[in-house]
Amino acid sequence: MDYSSRDQQGKVSFYVLLWKRKGISVELFDNYWKDVHGPVCARLPGQHQYWQFHVAHNEGGFWYMPDDPINTSAPEEQFDGIAELTFTSPTQRETWFKAAGILMDDEHNIFSKAIGYNTNPGNSITYVDKIPDGCPNGEQDILKYHVMIRKADGVGVAEFRRFMKERLVPVFSSSPQITKCRLHLFEEIDSSRPSAGQVIHSEIPGQQYHAALEIAFANQLDAALFLESNSYQNLAQESRPYIKDFKPFPQRTAYTFVHDDKITLAGQRSSFVADLITRIGASNQVKQNIISLMMGDGKSAYGDGGSTSEIIPGKRTELVQALFSRGEAFDSQGFIEFFTDTPVYQFGNFEPCLDKGAIFESVKYFFSQVSALYHEIKMMWEVGSTVFVEMDVTYWRKDGSEVTLPCFDICRFEGEKLAELRIFMDANPVGDASIPISDTSSVMTLANQQRYQPADIMKRFFIENPLGKKRVLQGHTPKWAIAGPRWSATDTRTPFNSGTNNPPSGLLETMPGRKTEIVTALFARGEAFDSQGFTEFFVDNPVYQFGNFEPCLDKGAIFESVKYFFSQVSALYHDIKMMWETGNTVIVEMDVMYWRKDGSLVTLPCADIFRFEGEKVAELRIFMDANPVGNASIPVSDTSSIMTLKEGSRYKSTDVMKKFFTEHPQGQERVRQGFVPKWAIAGPRWSVTPENQYIPISNNNGHDNGNNNFNWQQLRNYLKGLNISDLVQMLSSEENP
Repeated sequence: MDYSSRDQQGKVSFYVLLWKRKGISVELFDNYWKDVHGPVCARLPGQHQYWQFHVAHNEGGFWYMPDDPINTSAPEEQFDGIAELTFTSPTQRETWFKAAGILMDDEHNIFSKAIGYNTNPGNSITYVDKIPDGCPNGEQDILKYHVMIRKADGVGVAEFRRFMKERLVPVFSSSPQITKCRLHLFEEIDSSRPSAGQVIHSEIPGQQYHAALEIAFANQLDAALFLESNSYQNLAQESRPYIKDFKPFPQRTAYTFVHDDKITLAGQRSSFVADLITRIGASNQVKQNIISLMMGDGKSAYGDGGSTSEIIPGKRTELVQALFSRGEAFDSQGFIEFFTDTPVYQFGNFEPCLDKGAIFESVKYFFSQVSALYHEIKMMWEVGSTVFVEMDVTYWRKDGSEVTLPCFDICRFEGEKLAELRIFMDANPVGDASIPISDTSSVMTLANQQRYQPADIMKRFFIENPLGKKRVLQGHTPKWAIAGPRWSATDTRTPFNSGTNNPPSGLLETMPGRKTEIVTALFARGEAFDSQGFTEFFVDNPVYQFGNFEPCLDKGAIFESVKYFFSQVSALYHDIKMMWETGNTVIVEMDVMYWRKDGSLVTLPCADIFRFEGEKVAELRIFMDANPVGNASIPVSDTSSIMTLKEGSRYKSTDVMKKFFTEHPQGQERVRQGFVPKWAIAGPRWSVTPENQYIPISNNNGHDNGNNNFNWQQLRNYLKGLNISDLVQMLSSEENP
């Protein structure tokens, strides 16, 4: 059966040859490309199909040509992968190009060179396809080559293309040994894409390819029979005046991220996770409720997070920058126009504003307290309908002094309007200059005394972005151009940081979801006040920053910091609302509940950013105002919670940490070892036993030797963690525990 018709709607292509960067293994290149970069690309608009072909180098010795019996490729021509994207029209391809800037920011992580070719309508055609599965995800049980072709020097493009379509393709597509034949005829190399740091986007003159041929055989024998056939031998001789180079690159694996305009399971969840789901037969993972949750369409497994309208990925990031520009110009009215009619706007521990009028009054008052402010953005992530921003915010006070504070924003959208903006930071030093703030209390502080160089995003917005330039012309000049540093908002000669010379990430591949699990285990150490266990999760040269305090840059400093903090409270609990894992980063949005020594309780909004190196935490940054923990006189409203939603409704708690101790094997084992969460002993005294069942506690060496020599202190800790009703029920039961 011939399946070639399934490719007919892909009228034009973007075909990219990719060289891995030096210093990383092929395995790491493969895993990052298919499991991190691929799902990001799959979410961009306009695509009809998106495949990744992971190829081996062309070492020659098999597919000989008349003038080149070895037919290998030079070392500099040995690429490692091909990305093929098809579109239903050139307009759809242009839509994708406009949104693809986010991919450029990721290219330097795995690529050293990326050469992109476009094809015009009618020049990317599948002539025969006998392969039933059009959406491969891994190895294919076939022999496939991606052949790169250069035309002969003396032949014109039209004549070369005519030979390819009218002479070469018929020989391949009519052969009984061929299971797939797909041809691309390239235009000139697309050099319009912006540079991506050290990634090369231009080809050496004379090295451009003019066509590519995707050829598949059922097995090696069929390939040999085809190459020995008279029809191919005659074709090879006839090709001399038309073809200079005919270089076959063997395919290792293939992955499909978009097909028939729809994102595949690999595109949604990564190739690795898609393979796990397929192999285990987890049908629940492809149901709409799971798809909605994982795709970030605003719905949660624990409640409805609100509807969203589809807009171009990257657009929401641009909207956030435009919102920040309103803030920097102290344009209160322009600021609130970005919100829905029933928004949630929360700054620190203050009560949230639940309508646009309240937001207007809040920001208007805040703007009146300072002379200028600037958002020094370190990172922006767009995940589904949510944008995360990690940054320093610099404030110039009325007396001319300045203070720079770490900040993290979570922006949730409904279409192109903000439904929620939650700002996590301790802004007390803005109004109280006596509170000391170190220069290292910045999100730009890295390990080993290094400092991140931000890319001057907001300065660029006003100077380079048409929206920003228009704002200045309309009189909405950022206040930092008038007061404070008085940077120019119009001088196009302003030197900007490129942001490309920052230390490389130490990303090591781990199973998707694994880092989220590690974060949960780390929180469990904190809730048990296990300072030593807490520090064991970090690399040897970490960055640990809590609020505005100076960061801890070694494990000993982390140990002393958390040990002291634990001594100031009776118990704490992480009431997690959302966790996102993207690449080597985990973001957590939550309330943290603290039970003070006097028995009182305070609940505070918090956001954490974890950056990993392998399975160790390289950075933990905690964004919150924790002052009310030590000062009970500071008022905190019940609505000052990340669980507060629009119109005063409330998000249903996920009970992640309670479930960790009562249901997860690691949590149960921690309890057996005596590491009972303090909230089971003080504060609420929630039970840590599943369904009131007794968890036996082992002795120190972990062996049951049949006598009563076990750790009584652990048993006492366990019993203290029980509610009275649980203990009474256990003692009154006739069954053995």
